[in-house]
Amino acid sequence: ETIEDHTVGFRQSAEYQIWKKLLHHFYDPLPTVEHYQTITR
Repeated sequence: ETIEDHTVGFRQSAEYQIWKKLLHHFYDPLPTVEHYQTITR
């Protein structure tokens, strides 16, 4: 699973657009989404 899986595969999917249309008016304000990546030394 990658960030692109979420930002492109999920967020641009038809299913997400339906979910967004149905539920986003309940969020005030919209939650902040942050992505993190583990960095090893």
